[in-house]
Amino acid sequence: MVSNINALVIFVEYRLAPEELLPTAYEDCWTALQWVSLHSTSDGEHQEPWLVEFGDFDRLYIGGDGSGANIVHNLALKASKERLNNGVQILGGFLGCSYFWGSKSCDENLSYKFWMLAHPHAEGGIDNILINPFVGGRFEADFGCRRLLVVVADKDPTREIGLKYFEAVKESEWDGEVGVLDIEGEGHCFYVVDSTTEKAKILMKHLASFIV
Repeated sequence: MVSNINALVIFVEYRLAPEELLPTAYEDCWTALQWVSLHSTSDGEHQEPWLVEFGDFDRLYIGGDGSGANIVHNLALKASKERLNNGVQILGGFLGCSYFWGSKSCDENLSYKFWMLAHPHAEGGIDNILINPFVGGRFEADFGCRRLLVVVADKDPTREIGLKYFEAVKESEWDGEVGVLDIEGEGHCFYVVDSTTEKAKILMKHLASFIV
């Protein structure tokens, strides 16, 4: 059991479709990450004093659930190619019930409609690289972080592609550390719906251990 964990958590309220089409949400999250990184030194302009004082920029994690986990994947890839402010590096990422799909995935029709509503001009449609990390037969795992934790739930329609994602990361040439937590008897993002259940508590303890 892990106890007495101090963590500073920042939630990003990225803009949503259909008012703001993709890739706006990805861009908003990258902008937020760059803004956070600016606080790793105390000599910047328009800084939040609490973030300068309490932020531990040697232990920066990003995390998300569902579509947020999809964003985490894409931000981790972007961070391997573009510098964060002040040279800050992401230590790890948490991907909960990741929203990945593709033309060969289950629930194709509904997922396709959701995706095309949010990103109507996506090259390749549902097989766009942002939502289908396996498109083209080549899985990119050049992540700009050292650790990943993948969470799946056995009643979640995204479980199989989540496990496929974990295996692809594990078998890739990326030299980081990846782990998976497979929760029985629960559905998509169950811990967000009700964080008081025993299974949700198990997940949170696992996540706390991952961060520590």
